[in-house]
Amino acid sequence: MPMILSQTQSQPILHKKYSLTMLKTQFLRLTALRLSANQSVRHFAPILRVDPKQCQLQYQQPGRMFSTSPITHAKKVPKSKAGKGKKGKGNSKEVEEEEDIEEFEPKVVLKELEEKFKGCLEEFQETCKLIKMGNSNPKVFDQLKIKLAGNEEVNFNEVAQMTSKGKRMLVTVYEPNNVKRVISSILAMEKNLIPKVDPKNEQVLVIETGSTDSVVSQRQKDLKKAYDNYKTNHSSKVSLVKIRGDAIRESKSYKGPKDLLTKLSADIHAMHNVYADKMQEVFKKAAT
Repeated sequence: MPMILSQTQSQPILHKKYSLTMLKTQFLRLTALRLSANQSVRHFAPILRVDPKQCQLQYQQPGRMFSTSPITHAKKVPKSKAGKGKKGKGNSKEVEEEEDIEEFEPKVVLKELEEKFKGCLEEFQETCKLIKMGNSNPKVFDQLKIKLAGNEEVNFNEVAQMTSKGKRMLVTVYEPNNVKRVISSILAMEKNLIPKVDPKNEQVLVIETGSTDSVVSQRQKDLKKAYDNYKTNHSSKVSLVKIRGDAIRESKSYKGPKDLLTKLSADIHAMHNVYADKMQEVFKKAAT
């Protein structure tokens, strides 16, 4: 007769055989899953638990979900770009305004300003010298334009040349057809220059440059015109009042204490007055 095992004897044998087989299978399965898994897996594999008393497989799901994504850090925003967000729109305007404001050194500003005033005064002195030379000035015709046929305008030195001889100027015209045109252009200058054709050579013009009353009167007018232009002409590129105005406007963009800015403005006006007095002295000396 076959041996009949009791329940108490068969249970341990069944438990051992069943447990080893299932554990081995599950172990191989879990090993394959772990090798094939990547970092993006969001859940852990189920944990195997064997109840040795009942010889059954049980599964326990993890109670918490984990993420394997890498940690990132926010970038630091430069100070210059701070305020570009929605909450910083007001601050961005303040930053832009601060960038437009320029710090300054009063001594440096005043030194540069004095150089400009000095340059303007020196240029006026040179102009006075040329005016005093009167019609004997070799550059008197440098800016003169000659109208040719067809209303074409050319420079004086393209059609003629001037030489000084004692109290006279000799103008030699290159082409006979341009003699009358040169005479008309010289008379239009209104400098009391009266060209006359040389009887010996029709292409030579003689201009007397003696110190007549009309010449002296014209010289005074030219000096006064130059004085006003270099001193009070706002539209002139180089004038004392233009330099002062530019300096005052520029000082409004400087950043500093209010009392320091007020003093800088006062120093600018004071320096302008100093060079205005110097220019007046140069004018009086040239006019006598």
